[in-house]
Amino acid sequence: TTDDVAARVWQVDIHAHLTRPRVGHRIDPRHATGEAVVGKGVECERDGLADNTIVIFFADNGAAHVRSKQWCYESGLIVPLIVHWPRGLPAPAGFAPGTVSDRLVEAIDLTATSLALVGAPLPPKMQGRVLFGDRAAPPRGYAFGARDRCDETVDRIRT
Repeated sequence: TTDDVAARVWQVDIHAHLTRPRVGHRIDPRHATGEAVVGKGVECERDGLADNTIVIFFADNGAAHVRSKQWCYESGLIVPLIVHWPRGLPAPAGFAPGTVSDRLVEAIDLTATSLALVGAPLPPKMQGRVLFGDRAAPPRGYAFGARDRCDETVDRIRT
């Protein structure tokens, strides 16, 4: 579980009992993302936008801690992505509400998908792929991760 991973990470910190309550939530951005999704859903309902607003949530991997966003481990490369499709709009081809996908998605795909959803053309050199709808691209077979310079540290790592 995520808590097990967080516990293993913090075992190396001799002051974990002091630091974990203050920064431990950063190790698992999925928790904060879940809270944000619920909050935005409530806002959309309150403002009368729930039936026609597409909500796309994603998170980074928290602060620059061991095995988080500056490292090429699974915990540093995989982030939560939640797409809420509103009741008032027909769901696009390839989108199934309430499902989980194991498709490889990169952050640059969100811009391409957003442009496609509103009918805008994609710039010719855009590398992002449309995730669903009539203009959906085929799924990626692979994705690369890299670490180069993080702060003053040069540590080149490739996946």
